[in-house]
Amino acid sequence: MIVAKMEQDPDLIEDSPESEELRKEALRDMPQCLTLKRCVKEKLSRSVNRKSKRKPISCWKSLKYKTGMLISKFQDKIKDLTYTFELWYDALKKIEGNFGSGVGSFFKFLRWIFILNSVISIVSFAFVVLPQITYSGDVNATTEDFHLHDVFTGEGYFTNTALYYGFYSSGSVTHFLTYSMKDAYFFTMIFIYFGCLCVFSYSVAKSYRKNFIETEGGTKNVYAHKVFCGWDYSIATKDAARLKHRAIYNELKVSC
Repeated sequence: MIVAKMEQDPDLIEDSPESEELRKEALRDMPQCLTLKRCVKEKLSRSVNRKSKRKPISCWKSLKYKTGMLISKFQDKIKDLTYTFELWYDALKKIEGNFGSGVGSFFKFLRWIFILNSVISIVSFAFVVLPQITYSGDVNATTEDFHLHDVFTGEGYFTNTALYYGFYSSGSVTHFLTYSMKDAYFFTMIFIYFGCLCVFSYSVAKSYRKNFIETEGGTKNVYAHKVFCGWDYSIATKDAARLKHRAIYNELKVSC
């Protein structure tokens, strides 16, 4: 019955990468067990193959579809690969499993702020600090003795260092080339502020689309999705199973 209903949708039984993605999303959203989803997927695949045999496609379309499928699989592999390089991925997963997704979102936000500040620091150091500290012109060196409390107050030894705006030249510095410090400082700050604005705008728009636009019609079968589709059957260790169990428990507790 499920297969017959899905076969009535022409967008789901086309032999194209777009239709395959739609079939994956439809199967993913079904509040059914994994065995039933596999049966539905096999029957849909047979229906698509029968239809494609009845209506053969040209070599150009076949090549385009195969290329699209390869690109889609390559993108999925890249996404899986990025998770291995994600900062504190395992630690955040443990936090989400033990304390819920709300607490995990807070630490993800802190990680995002840390990465953003790191990028800003690298840009500022490369275009403002580095040209000044490598400048061999007439820059007053600090004559203060270093004391431990200077680290906390910023005074004394640090008064005439790169930590303060007054350390930098107001004109141009000459190292290998003539470098305008005032223009570098101004345009670097403009670039940083504009970049932060773009990043914040993209993040807000993405979050708004995910949480409001895509769920405009209301979320249906919330508990069915969590109960029947929440478990990850690829888990092979007891620790991972225990963590996933806690995560599902916390999600159900928050939803109540």
